[in-house]
Amino acid sequence: MKQCNATGEITWPNIVVVQEISPKTVRRHPTQAVKAVSIAAVILKMIRNAHLKRVKKAVNKAVVINQANPDSPLIINIS
Repeated sequence: MKQCNATGEITWPNIVVVQEISPKTVRRHPTQAVKAVSIAAVILKMIRNAHLKRVKKAVNKAVVINQANPDSPLIINIS
C-alpha cells in the first residue's frame, strides 16, 4: 500500500478500519462488540505500526460512542 509522491518519498495512505455489528448483537452481547473493536484495533496496529496508546484511545472512544448510541455500527477511524 506504499505510494511515492513527486519527490520519490514514500507516503502511506490513511487506513480506515470499519467494523459493523448489528444493533441486536450489541444489545444482547456487548462483550462481543468490545472484542470486535479490540480485534480491529490490533489489526490496525499491525498494519500501521501505530503507537499502542493511540490504538487504546481509539478503542475506548469507539466503545463509548457505541454505548451512547447502540443502534449505530461500530466505526474506528484513525488517520
